[in-house]
Amino acid sequence: MVIYKAIIFDWGNVILDFSYDLTLKKWAELTSFDFNFFRTHFKFDQKLVEYEKGEISSQEYFNYVTKLLDISWDFESFEIGWNSIYKSINSLIVNLLNRLKQKYKLYLLTNTNELHANFWKKKYSNILNSFDDVYCSYELHSHKPEPKIYNDVLKKIDIDPKYVLFVDDNKENVLGAKQVGIDGIVAISAEQIINEMEELSIFH
Repeated sequence: MVIYKAIIFDWGNVILDFSYDLTLKKWAELTSFDFNFFRTHFKFDQKLVEYEKGEISSQEYFNYVTKLLDISWDFESFEIGWNSIYKSINSLIVNLLNRLKQKYKLYLLTNTNELHANFWKKKYSNILNSFDDVYCSYELHSHKPEPKIYNDVLKKIDIDPKYVLFVDDNKENVLGAKQVGIDGIVAISAEQIINEMEELSIFH
């Protein structure tokens, strides 16, 4: 049985639920274009990955999206909509974090961008206090499931990967962590995470 020393959590749809539909709806409210227009024309493409890796600035990403949509709007409308994706905190996970932090080092590792991170770091600061540190893709200039992002975090926390557990809702990200020696749980629900941690004797 492995005696873990640290647990790394993903952020979106593990601790904090989100939906980009909320962004598209807010953009529709703030412009003369409807939800279907944004759903049809907005793309989750390589430019978003570049933005989440800190390779382009928020202004450059806004300029790209503006060109992609071929509309005239302002940065403020873009930003308000962009930061409207968040739904609710998973209360069971918050209780779990409070339980785990008594025994383990807790870290957050998320693929995110500058505008989103600036927003949620302020709005959810009380929950983020549960973590010993927060690692964002745009600051690390790499992206899950790239090996580099996990190796960079391992260097920062200075813990052997065999003593680290990773929890993410994306199977590919968990597989990426396993490639560098980190054990993982693919998150489906809070109850399932807790059950799998029970099986790993996390609470004993």
